[in-house]
Amino acid sequence: MMQTTRMGAERLLLATLRRPLDRGKCPVTKCKKSTMAATATHGSEGDTDLIKPRPFEEIPGPRFLPFLGTLLDYSPLGPYQVERIIEASLDRYRKYGKIWMESIGVRPTVNVVDPHDVETIFKHDGKTPIRMDIDPMIMAREKYKRSIGVGNMQGKEWRRVRRSVQPFVMRPKSLATCVPVLDEICNDFVSIIKRRRLEDGEVPDFQNEIYKWSLESVCSVVMDTRLGCLEKNLDSNSEAQLMIDATGDFFTYLNKLVFGFPLYKFISTPSWRKFLKSQDIMFRTAQKYVDETIARVKALEEKGELGNEASLLVSLLAREELTYKEMIVMPVELIGGGIDTTSNSLVFNLYNLATNPDKQEKLYEEIMSVVPSSGEITAEALNKMTFLKGCIKETFRIFPGGLGVNRITSKDMVLGGYHIPAGTMVMSNNIAGLLEEYFPEPEKFIPERWIRGHDMQTDVNPFILLPFGHGARMCLGRRVAEEELKTVMAKLVQHFRLEWKHGPMGMVFRILHAPDKPARFNFIDRK
Repeated sequence: MMQTTRMGAERLLLATLRRPLDRGKCPVTKCKKSTMAATATHGSEGDTDLIKPRPFEEIPGPRFLPFLGTLLDYSPLGPYQVERIIEASLDRYRKYGKIWMESIGVRPTVNVVDPHDVETIFKHDGKTPIRMDIDPMIMAREKYKRSIGVGNMQGKEWRRVRRSVQPFVMRPKSLATCVPVLDEICNDFVSIIKRRRLEDGEVPDFQNEIYKWSLESVCSVVMDTRLGCLEKNLDSNSEAQLMIDATGDFFTYLNKLVFGFPLYKFISTPSWRKFLKSQDIMFRTAQKYVDETIARVKALEEKGELGNEASLLVSLLAREELTYKEMIVMPVELIGGGIDTTSNSLVFNLYNLATNPDKQEKLYEEIMSVVPSSGEITAEALNKMTFLKGCIKETFRIFPGGLGVNRITSKDMVLGGYHIPAGTMVMSNNIAGLLEEYFPEPEKFIPERWIRGHDMQTDVNPFILLPFGHGARMCLGRRVAEEELKTVMAKLVQHFRLEWKHGPMGMVFRILHAPDKPARFNFIDRK
């Protein structure tokens, strides 16, 4: 009886799954059912046997409830918490294996762990991959008549805007020109640490100092301007601090809206009002920065004094195919996303180095071997730091940025031996990086796993670790985040020995993962 009930609930939710996406504009709704052969890839090593795929309805997973899906499992009545969703995913994996289906109140999602299945998903992406709509963001931006942003766009609209923005933010050579100013910002960051630290080397409220560093860095890349966040103590009403606080609220309340019953779509709930407020502050503050930069660039252009200003905003100004709303939203999204996500990634990286002093010393030796005598961190030096890159990759494995990468399938496919119809939400779940099957001693921080030719290198499928996604819809902020992280980590380890004395650090989930403890590091001067 229980199995029959679950199957009926899944069919009901599958009907929902087939509804048009993106307010009736999603290309998936136009897809015809494929005539794929009844074959499936069988076995984790890719050996192919001709077998008939099992029906979609037989994909294992927890019991669904109409409209609520599996939301009750993450309520006070259930065994899990949304904030610890990675633990729930590991438990699902232990119960159901490398593929399972559930719906945390939004829509049925097929979770896959096997990297070969992840590869299959992305090979079927096409020119205009479809992602899940983030309804609260879309509703908030449409309410204020703003662009919904390239991350929420679909189809040809997405492709047009993405192609206009991508040349600057995704080419390493474009961002290499930003390293000198990032190095200057890191010097200011080091000065802040030395000025504010206590006798034991700990910096009070260091997490907020990291946010200030991140805001200063991303604005230098996006708008070729310095805000001065690290030159003074920001009071609680300063524009920069309001932007930092609003970004934190944005992720907190977005998480509650996405992974809760969507009551906000019908009435104005407290979480919805706080989310709207955070979005408004982020847009108004960032837009002010953007408008000031536009005015400065235009004034220089009129005087014939516009030089080699290298910023995303200058690049966007030259794109006639973008509307003002579309042009303005990209800097806003990169600034907002950069404050939170890059900051959290830095905390996780510093924690891994502080709790693994032997790896920290190895990184210090690498830095000192390639950095010029002036101590300046250059793009050329960063390119030579293979151990630093391994540290960042290993940190993303242990502390994945999010739960995974989602897609709406545009055609039928086979995953894990099951038939997956077009229009299905699928997710490459990031728990693969935490499994012994793929990484020996997965709990240990071993950057050498990622260094080509090293005797400790782990031979892994490239689709097993995708912290920024993959393909045409890869995170636009990837290159910016990587340059920021490499520069600041090199600078901090160059100047300080990092210590951590506060027990194991974990993750809390709020759309992306954040540290579950304050960033209380001890910064000890290098001799």
